[in-house]
Amino acid sequence: MQGVKRRASLGGDLMQGKVKIFCAERYFGFIATEAGDFFFHGSKVLGDPVAAGDEVEFWLDESPRGGLAAVEVQRIVTHGAKSSRCPDRNGRSAC
Repeated sequence: MQGVKRRASLGGDLMQGKVKIFCAERYFGFIATEAGDFFFHGSKVLGDPVAAGDEVEFWLDESPRGGLAAVEVQRIVTHGAKSSRCPDRNGRSAC
């Protein structure tokens, strides 16, 4: 797939997208991006759980079943013009 960015260890950059669907019962979902949709497993989500419609950042890595899958998926929390990948319980950046 052209234009797809892979995990830093594979020479790529952090990607952004929107959770298209997340099935809590089966613990997987898909993230929609300009480069296409990518599978992710719930165990690859960092921090707070994600839900459909959430904006997320992630890396791509080789999937055990072939192709690429999203890993290190984390919600993007926006505060006005600022965004934080790791807010504390009060919504402030804890980084």
